Amino acid sequence: MIYIIAEATGSAPLPWWQIVSGILAIPTAVIGLVFAFAQIQKTRAETAKLTRELSGQKRDLDDLTEFLFNNFVNDAELRHLEGLESRKPYPFDRASYSDAELRRLRALRLIFIRNGVTNLPKHIPDLHEHIDITQRGRDYLARRRKLAPDEVA
Repeated sequence: MIYIIAEATGSAPLPWWQIVSGILAIPTAVIGLVFAFAQIQKTRAETAKLTRELSGQKRDLDDLTEFLFNNFVNDAELRHLEGLESRKPYPFDRASYSDAELRRLRALRLIFIRNGVTNLPKHIPDLHEHIDITQRGRDYLARRRKLAPDEVA
């Protein structure tokens, strides 16, 4: 058969060693394909494992972030922020504990107090007249609502 192919192409028949090396190359190629397939399967399994691990880490980070946002300010401070964010009048009766709450919100740069906490009157019909919520405060409330929309009113 080799002689027929060689005669059709007009060249001399192939030497025996070229024929043997060609025949031996076929199993080598098959072995290479099988090895490559095994490597692909192994890589897919490792990728799936890493994806599961990353998903778990993302859940952990999301839980931690939600915890930190929910506990960054206490309930009274949150009420002050939400009251200052709304356009409705926010009546406020000043007490010693409310001074500390306002100072803390100011220290966190969530609010801006125009004339200082000590200069606030005892009864304020609308706290907006004395205090502004900062963009940082608005961003905090927006992120907090986004993280836990069921918990934040």
